[in-house]
Amino acid sequence: MIMKNINWNWIYYFYEVARYSSMTDASRVMGISLSTISEQISHLEKELNVKLFHRSIRKLDLTREGQALYTIVKEMFKYGPMIVKNLSPDMIGGNQIKIGVQEGIATEYSSSLFYDYWDKYIAYGTVGVERISMLEELVRNILKGKLEWGIACEVTDHEKIALKKVATEEVQFCCSKNIYDAFKDKKDIIKYIPFISNSWDHALNEKVSNHLALLRCTPNEYIEIDQRDLVLDLIRNDRCVSVFTKQTIKKLSTTAAVKGFSMDKAIFMDFYLLWDKERSKSLSIKKLLELCEPCLVDKGHDSFLQLKVVDIPKELLISPLF
Repeated sequence: MIMKNINWNWIYYFYEVARYSSMTDASRVMGISLSTISEQISHLEKELNVKLFHRSIRKLDLTREGQALYTIVKEMFKYGPMIVKNLSPDMIGGNQIKIGVQEGIATEYSSSLFYDYWDKYIAYGTVGVERISMLEELVRNILKGKLEWGIACEVTDHEKIALKKVATEEVQFCCSKNIYDAFKDKKDIIKYIPFISNSWDHALNEKVSNHLALLRCTPNEYIEIDQRDLVLDLIRNDRCVSVFTKQTIKKLSTTAAVKGFSMDKAIFMDFYLLWDKERSKSLSIKKLLELCEPCLVDKGHDSFLQLKVVDIPKELLISPLF
């Protein structure tokens, strides 16, 4: 065997498959097809002239030669993140990254995206979230490198910021079912029940205000409350009306007697991803954009994914757990 004939991707694929004892799990975490991983490992076995795995229906077990190789490469790849972090911090932004979410209605959309991104990035590190009140502050923190990327419902024209519309969500008025059922004309809900807005939601407030102006519907009482959980409690207790995304109201209605409604026509909000153009090729942004691919298939929830990506001694876990 000649060292120059070894493709180091073969070694990395072997390491991930050995770590999970499964090509399927390694494929999911790495974002690489099963056929590609299988082919690369076959190349490695052929070049080394050894069999590295005992293959069975349920899982893969390392052969004696495979275990010997895994012992070596495990140590080798243990230092990989440290090397990247210290020598090329711009490649992945360190083992832990932080994203920014514009305060207000954008936080409602961001929760599902954050969950999906967490699973996308899980093999490379952890993800933190910081709420930012103003769009300008969000942009500034992204360009300073304090945040990898952000979610906003407003558009920036900053020349160094890349912008991608990621979703359009319907926004509805929301009140308790008791309040909704008490009024014949739903415009009177807006007129007579205290209307709560979030002072940080500039784009949403403008859209709602314009919509109500067209309907010639003006609330008698406008109140600003920036704590969305408090607003939800007031709605549940028949005290106010406000606006939330249709998806949020749908989730709330499964556990509380709340009602979403539109008047005349629906209101829609666009949500955008923002990142530094100079970091478009970084791993964190590549993983983000993979979530936006139209062909992305939902592979379902893996309850044990967090356990699989951490080197937990097997004796600490119940063996049939995953």
